[in-house]
Amino acid sequence: MDIKHHESGHKGLFYYKKDTHHIAELSYTVAEDEHIVLEHTSVVEEFRGQGLGKSLIYYAVEYVRQNNLEILPKCPYAKSVFRRYPDLQDVISKE
Repeated sequence: MDIKHHESGHKGLFYYKKDTHHIAELSYTVAEDEHIVLEHTSVVEEFRGQGLGKSLIYYAVEYVRQNNLEILPKCPYAKSVFRRYPDLQDVISKE
């Protein structure tokens, strides 16, 4: 499974899809054209415990690094991932 990315205006979504259904997703909003606010992470119950949520966070990190952006993690799950993995600290907004 590959991670997909959909953007529409100031909203976006990183997600995994199986057949026609999203099985894991990370939604965000672009703020001030320099930050993405990670709002919500969800994984369908059947697919929990497989690291899909964490891999979506890492994908978002690579996305912001490539686009010279910063992350504001508002989602509780995203906040917990950032606390546990010091290699992600460089993309967190200081604001």
